Amino acid sequence: MKIEFYHVDAFEVANYEPIWRELKRKGVETNLVAVPGHQNTAAANWFDYATFQAYCESRQLPFTDKPDCTATMGVTTQNADILANYAYRVRLMYGPVIFPAAWALQAHAVKPFDVVLTHGRAYQERFMQWLTPEQLPIIGYPRYDDFFAGKLSRQKIREAWGLNEHRPVLAFLPTWDNNTGLDAFLPYLLQLADQYQIILRPHHCTVRFEPERMEKLKASGLLLLENAYDLAEVYAASDVVVSDVRSGGLFEACLCDIPTVGMVIDPHEITGWLSHYHVDSMVSLCYQPDQLRQAIDIALTSSTHAEHRKLWADQHVAFRDGTAAKEAAEALIQLADKRLCKPVFSSAGLTSISMTATNLNNN
Repeated sequence: MKIEFYHVDAFEVANYEPIWRELKRKGVETNLVAVPGHQNTAAANWFDYATFQAYCESRQLPFTDKPDCTATMGVTTQNADILANYAYRVRLMYGPVIFPAAWALQAHAVKPFDVVLTHGRAYQERFMQWLTPEQLPIIGYPRYDDFFAGKLSRQKIREAWGLNEHRPVLAFLPTWDNNTGLDAFLPYLLQLADQYQIILRPHHCTVRFEPERMEKLKASGLLLLENAYDLAEVYAASDVVVSDVRSGGLFEACLCDIPTVGMVIDPHEITGWLSHYHVDSMVSLCYQPDQLRQAIDIALTSSTHAEHRKLWADQHVAFRDGTAAKEAAEALIQLADKRLCKPVFSSAGLTSISMTATNLNNN
């Protein structure tokens, strides 16, 4: 069997790497595939290949720019057409989301795939309107295995970033484009610098495509983290997170059980999906920037929020004990075994049992 992880964006490697390493440990032939300037989900030059390459070199991760479309399966975090040349297409979820209009929750992010690796029971149940339970194995969230296994040292991370161990740390995680509260909330965030050590971690698309916003962040004088790979470390180092309500960063903070403030751009969302999906039970919502300090105080002191964060995490993300990569690897191996042993039919009936990827049909 051969399993290929196909990249169209630099950040994906952080999601693939734990599973890739586990497959390697199990002796499975597996490749990280990255083709510069190849098909992607947005526009020409979307794939930040240089950043991807630098990350791989820093972690001694081999990769290839030559896909083998006869592989047993291809894996993506994005659209199914990226894997159009593979006979068997698998999607890996790469972050828990609740925002109902989010791409990851729609039919086009699920239905075209042979399999979708889901984070937890709630996502499996939602996606069963398009695929069977057997096509929706639950594998947790491998990217956060080190966090949940206690392998990330809060003290060492803070030391590496020049942060004082004895002062509280606030992580500001805005998303980008029109869904962000960055511009409105940043001036009020700066007023908290006397109380908190503040980490500014912009969305990777802001880093690459929004130079004016990046100039604001650089001029703030606060700790600016510009890479797409250190979110688990950010949560391990932080005491409280401020993030946009439509951002995956908000729910990853909840997953990691970090007190969280959600920046709300449109107040109507509070009585809409934020209330309907009980987001207001997990985080402190703030739609007036001048109320940011009060919202943070609520987030830090609310035992109710902590209880609901755990309840939500139990429903949405399994294997929060450092074993998600193992679960994902085992799920992929089982799928590949079934795929390789699938009967091949001809007009004369059963002719053979396929044992090579090149003989697989596309059902």
